[in-house]
Amino acid sequence: MDTFASLFRAPGTRFSLGVLFLLASVFAFVRLTFVPLVLSTDGDTYMQTAQYLAGEGDATYPERLLKPLGPLSIALFATFFDHDYYFSFLVLNVLLYFLFGVVAWLFVRTFFRDDRAAFLGALLLISSYPVLKYGLDTYTDLGSWMLSVAALLGVIVYVQTPTRRNVVLTALVIVVGLLWKEYSLLAGATFGLVILTQQGLTARERLLHLGILGGIVMVVFGAAQYAVYTQFHFSYLDWYRIGARGTNAAISEHNLWFMGKSMFAVFLLGWIPALFGLRAFPSLSTPQRRILLCVAPPLFVAFLWGYVSSRLYFVFAPTLVLLAAHGLLTYIKSKRYQVITVLIIVFGNVAWLFWSDTFRHLL
Repeated sequence: MDTFASLFRAPGTRFSLGVLFLLASVFAFVRLTFVPLVLSTDGDTYMQTAQYLAGEGDATYPERLLKPLGPLSIALFATFFDHDYYFSFLVLNVLLYFLFGVVAWLFVRTFFRDDRAAFLGALLLISSYPVLKYGLDTYTDLGSWMLSVAALLGVIVYVQTPTRRNVVLTALVIVVGLLWKEYSLLAGATFGLVILTQQGLTARERLLHLGILGGIVMVVFGAAQYAVYTQFHFSYLDWYRIGARGTNAAISEHNLWFMGKSMFAVFLLGWIPALFGLRAFPSLSTPQRRILLCVAPPLFVAFLWGYVSSRLYFVFAPTLVLLAAHGLLTYIKSKRYQVITVLIIVFGNVAWLFWSDTFRHLL
């Protein structure tokens, strides 16, 4: 397996990432210049929590402190921008956006060991509607999405090289992701399934690797939750109860029509090559098929969350992009037509970004 260091030294990688960065710059410019930003309740409470952590405010939202890395990062950036928390939040997400592109490239490249698949797959992810709409706005999802993809990257590396070192590194990424937002929990469940089904391990090694994964997550994440509970008497159980009330309040959204529209918006035209990739599923290698089969079951937890949104359902996107890349490489042999197909998908994403309200009424 290629090491990440050797990959980044390769001229082809530098060119591919350079083009990806250029396109990401265009997407970010278009998004931030021509599409209105929205200060959501989530964004406002995260910024107030950042001010609290910086000692500049007294508004406390313990549910945000359960996942402290988002507001901590905003507070840190605010020290460089004259304590402008709104601008700092946007700068943080723009930087995370470019880092997300690199992680997405590595994720697809490690799965397929193919530079073209890596470029096309990363382009599909960084141009997806939820990333452009919500990632480049005052939400904390982008950092968690990036860490979730990084955790899945660690899972793929573990399948290829199932060492204790890779267990530790992947577990650390998962727990850092959990301290940003809950999405990495699904990557952790995937990792557990992968360890249970990993070839060539003894029963003792499986238990040891599961113990390392569970131990790191419980100790680090548990310590953070204990600190919040001792200070504010607030836990994830309280947050779950609040979420349950949100589910009851938004029960009208939980119908197949609205959920289907939100799922469609996760990948839009990218669903077409993803479905072709699913059709070509048997042609994947045995380890690749096992990874996808382990990824799939935890994803459906998203349907149990309190609200319905393409932002919440974006957890399906990393799996969809692997299927889409496989579909493109399997059924479209011409490099030119592969690029043209992806550019059409990207155009559809940007069009939905500008005219989503109009399109929704047509569905």
